[in-house]
Amino acid sequence: MKYIHTTGETLEHLRAQAKKQQSKQGGQMSALLGAAAKAAGYQNWSHAQACHAAGERYGRTPLTEECYTLEEHVRRGEDYVTATGFETAEPSAFLLFSTDRGDGWLYDVFTRQALCIVRHERECPIVPIRYEEKRFIIGWDGEIDQTTPIPSLMPATEAAQAKLGSAYIFPEYVGFMLDDLGRQAERQARAFHEQAAAESSAVQAV
Repeated sequence: MKYIHTTGETLEHLRAQAKKQQSKQGGQMSALLGAAAKAAGYQNWSHAQACHAAGERYGRTPLTEECYTLEEHVRRGEDYVTATGFETAEPSAFLLFSTDRGDGWLYDVFTRQALCIVRHERECPIVPIRYEEKRFIIGWDGEIDQTTPIPSLMPATEAAQAKLGSAYIFPEYVGFMLDDLGRQAERQARAFHEQAAAESSAVQAV
């Protein structure tokens, strides 16, 4: 389901609409809530509640939609990876990706820090992300440990896996993916900022 920015006030407004409709024409509140949610662009009332919960969990920043989307893919057992987070005060880039173990991660390409969002298809406790003065403030819980040898894709032993922080080891292919896609995302971020700086200079020169 697509993420829609949803505050507590949004849910209260939908509830008020449903109650108003019920007072006029009667009907089951559950059905009326669903109708109000659909009219506002949600699939149903549960979708509206899920979007609100995602905002509470992830902090309602430009990363909220991507985190929500990642979590949805993990729950459906689907592969997912995307790069985002370029529009900040300084060059930055994040990868959000799933693994075949039912996990979902947010990874900072520049600092090599990471945050486990979903582990074994269950939400991990996280501190809501903040976005201030075009900078993300994230409570990272690990970082890539480059001291762990990654000799080959096979066999899938602990020695042939990438390590994240001190608490969890994920499959080796993730380490290769982070190196490859991370370099691409870093180039995109730097190119984005160079273009933004050039456009800003052109505007100031006018």
